[in-house]
Amino acid sequence: MNNSHKSPMLGLKAKLFLLVFIGFSLLLAATSWRIGVIANKVASQTIGQTLKQSNVSLSAKLNSRFDDITETAKNFARDGRLLPLVYESDSITLQDLSLEFEKSLDFDSLLFTNDIGEIIARSDRPKAIGRVIAGRSALFDNALSGDVSHGITVSQGKILQIVAVPILDNFAKDIVRGTVALSYELSPKIADEIHELTQSEIGFYLFLRDKKRQIIGVKSTYNSNNDLAGKLDNYFLQNPNTWENIVDAKGMLDNISLELGDETFFAVLKPLAKNGGGNLGFIIALRSKTELMAPYRKIQYQLLLVGVICLFISSLIAAFIASKISKPIIELVSVSERIEQGDYPDTSNKKIVSDEVGILQRAIYQMGKHLKDKAELENYLADLSTSLDDDSLILDAQGLEINLSLDDLSAAANTAIDQTQITDQSIDSGIGLRDDTFDVKNIQDTLHNSPVIKVPFSQDNDETVVDVMTPNGNGDQVTINDASAQTVINDSLLERQEKLSRGTVINNRYVISSMIGSGAMADVYLANDTDLQELIAIKLISNSAMKTTGTKQLKEEIRLARKITHRNILRTFDFGQYASHFYITMEFVHGFSLESLISQRGKLDIHIGIIMAKQIALAVDAAHEQGIIHRDLKPGNMMINKQGIIKIMDFGLAKVLENGVVTEKKVSGTPRFMAPEQFTGADLDQRTDIYAIGVILYTIFTGHSPYQADDFNAWANAHMNDEIPFCRTLIPRMPAELDSIIHKALQKKPDDRYLNIKAMLLDLESLTV
Repeated sequence: MNNSHKSPMLGLKAKLFLLVFIGFSLLLAATSWRIGVIANKVASQTIGQTLKQSNVSLSAKLNSRFDDITETAKNFARDGRLLPLVYESDSITLQDLSLEFEKSLDFDSLLFTNDIGEIIARSDRPKAIGRVIAGRSALFDNALSGDVSHGITVSQGKILQIVAVPILDNFAKDIVRGTVALSYELSPKIADEIHELTQSEIGFYLFLRDKKRQIIGVKSTYNSNNDLAGKLDNYFLQNPNTWENIVDAKGMLDNISLELGDETFFAVLKPLAKNGGGNLGFIIALRSKTELMAPYRKIQYQLLLVGVICLFISSLIAAFIASKISKPIIELVSVSERIEQGDYPDTSNKKIVSDEVGILQRAIYQMGKHLKDKAELENYLADLSTSLDDDSLILDAQGLEINLSLDDLSAAANTAIDQTQITDQSIDSGIGLRDDTFDVKNIQDTLHNSPVIKVPFSQDNDETVVDVMTPNGNGDQVTINDASAQTVINDSLLERQEKLSRGTVINNRYVISSMIGSGAMADVYLANDTDLQELIAIKLISNSAMKTTGTKQLKEEIRLARKITHRNILRTFDFGQYASHFYITMEFVHGFSLESLISQRGKLDIHIGIIMAKQIALAVDAAHEQGIIHRDLKPGNMMINKQGIIKIMDFGLAKVLENGVVTEKKVSGTPRFMAPEQFTGADLDQRTDIYAIGVILYTIFTGHSPYQADDFNAWANAHMNDEIPFCRTLIPRMPAELDSIIHKALQKKPDDRYLNIKAMLLDLESLTV
């Protein structure tokens, strides 16, 4: 046999393991990523705040230094000893004083000019004496104009803060006699102070120029971190665009990322502008992102280490869990494959887990049991076909029973009923009443002194349906002579002497194929529904029968039957009228009744009987779920098709429960299968059907009814008073559990029976044979 199923690349166990493994790995990766994102965000914020603080601190330091230099320079300008020397351009004396002042004030340069801008003294470069700088330096031009000015200058490779102050005449304060300029180098002290304050690394850089005064590079004059000095020099050499951007910048450049070796830094660049415009260099403040990220990287590493350990442990747990979860599912796959191949393994001892998988297990095991039961029943029926006359079984009870009104029977017979007024009295007649006679008498002793109608049974079939109502309680008895009833039935038979021929079309839809059954008041034909293109059964009811039954009752039967949707309930489709007849269309069942099977075969095999019992219980449960009780369950109302599916039919006596009971005071049903409470006109409920099922099951397993009687009185007495028999007295090999189920269903009092059909079905499902 070709197997269309291919083995999966990954089994369920592997998939479950991978699911847990990948899920945990993704969780670990996501957590690590999230830590990295947070760390990067925190580091960026910290660096930004640090560099901003560094810039503020740097600006404050430079301005404070300018203020100090300015104050010192003003002191020189106000010194009375210096004015005559400047006025007279006494370079020698001023030069000597400059050297003396240098020792005490530790400046880098002290410079004096006369009123025309000629250098008359300079402490750091005596050779510059005599050089005129007026017009060449905005710094000195401002001072010669009487203003204090400051800026950045470069001298001998040093970056200097310089302040130029005018030296004014002692008497004419608006006359400038000369200038004094004092300068201090941007010293390591300033850088170290800023580093201590902000933890930023500080570097001073000077632009290098060629002979044409064009900037060609940068040079470091000081770095707070010696290790970074060489890396920065190399970086600026390889990335000239970084320092080129600061050459003409008017303000600070921030958020500059630098890759120095294996570290990432963020930096701000502050231009060093000379007085009059143009930048001579810049100050860089930078902070290592790598250093700030180090603690977070350590956390990430620890997390990954712990995560890997947890992942290993979770993998072991995942493997165990995957094995536990997949084991029952893998078993289900195996069971399903075997079921597909027609092999139905025994799953009765399989352990069921208590979760969704358990629900799936139960469903598949139950499906397997049902398919096994169906297959066994099919095989059983196939074997029967070789030993039984199949034609005698086919469709011998496709819903032929209808109800006849006792009032109308009397009227039809033109027979007067005693003056007692009786309403809605009826009697159901089936195929067993073709030549029957009716005899009505009082059976007070049996029915607790309540007069009822008694109908005897034909010799060939005791399945007479009785539907009577007790009189008004005044002790009057209802009588009707035998001739009146026989007259109505004979009239019905005469009315239908001409059967419908093959090819007859009913209402332009149903094409008659053949007659498949005939009863006292109705015929059943096999027909083709041309609208739906399928075979159906159509029950044709005579006018005489309709006068007694009424369309309302037939429509109610259809309504109740259509309300129940279940594969074990015969589907009833429609109600209509054709010529002088009314009809009901229903599902066509190619099979035979359970009654015919038992009558020809006798008792059934125990296992086959249990299969049938489950189907009957399922069908009745479907009706009870809709709040409907059948009230006339019997083998004659149960069809079995060739696939072994039982179909319950004939809902003519069915009633809808109101508040859980039926209170109609009417005696209805088939005596052989009626519950004790049905004979007395008591309230009925679901347990009434359960009693009938008990009788049916007893009949299935023993081949006959639990009680024997030949008239209505006897049946009533037997059901209400006779001792309940056990099947095992006749069938010793029957399981005790099955016998107990039947015995419980046959209890006289409804309270002693199963509370509902579900409880009975549960016990049937638990049986193992």
